Amino acid sequence: MKRLFKFIVLAFFFLNSCASSDALSKQAEVESITPTPTNTIIPQISNTPTFQPTSTQLVKTNQFYKLNIKFICVSKFCSIEFLNPEIIQNVTNVEYDEQLIVSFEYPFINIDRHAESNPTGKPVEINFVIHINPDALENGLRIRSRHAYEGGSSFYLLHLEKGVETQITWFDHYFRNPINPDENPEVFVLSLESLKNIIPITEKVVLAAPEKMLWAVYYPWIGWKQGLECTDHPLLLYEFEQDGSRTIETYRQEILLAKRAGIDGFFVSWFNDPVSNHELENLLIVANEMDFKIAIYLESLLDNKVNPDIGKSIIYAARNFGDHPAYMRINGLPVIMLYGYQNETFEFWKSLFDLLHEMDIDAAYIPTSYNLNDLQITTGLHQYINLTTENLNNLYSTLSNSIKYYSFGKETKKYFVATVTPGFNNCPYDNKDQFLMVERDNGDFFREQFNSAVQSNPDWIMITSWNEFGENTHIAPSETYGEIYLEIAKEFSDKWKNR
Repeated sequence: MKRLFKFIVLAFFFLNSCASSDALSKQAEVESITPTPTNTIIPQISNTPTFQPTSTQLVKTNQFYKLNIKFICVSKFCSIEFLNPEIIQNVTNVEYDEQLIVSFEYPFINIDRHAESNPTGKPVEINFVIHINPDALENGLRIRSRHAYEGGSSFYLLHLEKGVETQITWFDHYFRNPINPDENPEVFVLSLESLKNIIPITEKVVLAAPEKMLWAVYYPWIGWKQGLECTDHPLLLYEFEQDGSRTIETYRQEILLAKRAGIDGFFVSWFNDPVSNHELENLLIVANEMDFKIAIYLESLLDNKVNPDIGKSIIYAARNFGDHPAYMRINGLPVIMLYGYQNETFEFWKSLFDLLHEMDIDAAYIPTSYNLNDLQITTGLHQYINLTTENLNNLYSTLSNSIKYYSFGKETKKYFVATVTPGFNNCPYDNKDQFLMVERDNGDFFREQFNSAVQSNPDWIMITSWNEFGENTHIAPSETYGEIYLEIAKEFSDKWKNR
């Protein structure tokens, strides 16, 4: 008897935090101090147009060849490794005999047989469906096959159309490699040229969320020292309401600037308090007018530990903001960027999310984690900041591909959010014991980080930050840097979205 198995990628990636000090912990006590700019580059908006909210259903047209794979093993173990997995859009319908031990860690597929019930010499089979990109047929499908000392394997690639299978290509791998007779590795290149004579399937796909969104972390509060020489100041003259929250006109000016830089939304630093809630309400009003998206960046830490009221904050956010037309959702669930996730265990978060689910509170959680195991209970992964460019290309590409492959065979897609920052200098927080500085290098550091992010083809990119002047990660127009970082963001936003 065969069963349909859901496969889990058992790969883990960890990032040692580059900024684990208290200097990177967001402060809950806010000083509402109005900066005094020397001038402003922000044009006054007259007759601001009202934008209609974006449709809740996003549809794209996708083309692919639907191919069935039959992998037959007549050995103690067999494995295949896809060497050009980028040409495969999806993997579905994985089926195999329940008595087999199958490890589906895409792009690896390994078969082990129970010796008693499946002795060597008896053929065993695994079947699955792949979707091939019709624009990537030129170099064929490259596979590395392995098997034990005795026996071997067969691989069949069949085209599926209207329930009819047509064999496209195949290979047998039963010979021994004298250099490595225990694994017998051999690379096969399967031609896909015959598919060019077949019309690919065209399918409309409902997206869970917009693709290739550029976000920036936004701070509606000021918590750093304004008088220090190392403190930069925004060129936008902030205006405040009586409770200390910024005015709707201030938010309107900032969103206009962000949109000009190719930014699609703000992840808003949020504490569950009256001022933060008022700020978020105003931001959502303006964002809805201007076809812009908002989601909270939940400040979950209290004294460097997860706030015991974290559950109450999630409930409040979901019930009061999650259904707003300007609030970002994935598969209908409100997005919550979760800062400080690494300060508690997987079991803690799973228990919390399960408890909230029982209360009909669900969200698309994207925590500060690069551990693929966390995708079991979350929608995606990100980090608040990465203060390096060394090996960032490799890190982001590995994460992007791993999360993409993790989604294969799952009911819902998982998201990789690549983080970029222009530099770092926490001098304005005046914490001499934890001083940290990463030079901006006239924008080159930002460009290098952005280039690594774009090359990895992530689902989203997050800029840290729009206006965290206390750590000098801001890209908002300022007295020191003018608009240079908005120009860089626009350059890379266009490059990425037009790929």
